[in-house]
Amino acid sequence: MTEDDFWRIIHESREEAGGTQDGQIEKLIEKLELLNEEELTSFSCHAYLKSISLNTWKIDGAFRIIYRDFCFSDDLFEDFTSAIIMQGKNAVAEAIMDPDSIKASDLDACDKFHSCPKKAWARQDPLRKEWFMVDLPGLTGTKWESEPAGTRLDDEADLEKLYPRLWRQFGNAPKRPPGT
Repeated sequence: MTEDDFWRIIHESREEAGGTQDGQIEKLIEKLELLNEEELTSFSCHAYLKSISLNTWKIDGAFRIIYRDFCFSDDLFEDFTSAIIMQGKNAVAEAIMDPDSIKASDLDACDKFHSCPKKAWARQDPLRKEWFMVDLPGLTGTKWESEPAGTRLDDEADLEKLYPRLWRQFGNAPKRPPGT
């Protein structure tokens, strides 16, 4: 599966779901059910690499403004990066180039994004008990780091300067949980 194929599946699932994340997750699983094992593995590799590319302190800074440090955790940040991926190729590119352009998203369904290939695999044959991937081929040495890449941004004044649009929209708002 090429990167273009990956993005086509993401785009079509989003379009067919009418913009709802739960609907997009279901449409994504339906599309992945049509793939063979090699294609499912490739889709998972592309998704994982996109998540890694978004694991930066600059993206983290945008996340902290939008969600105001509410119960910050690696899992919640991964849901945030999944939400960006689910918005499509342009959203990922824009987030990397200009984190101040990131849109707030409901994160409720995003924790299901990385399990879509596994669910599709199980639906193809309900008698299968094990997910076929132990290690993703071609990703040896590539992993989600607990520390994002780049320079850490700790000072709120820095966040306000680096993300003026997000700060105007969310910086003075009370802390709020994701999904609200």
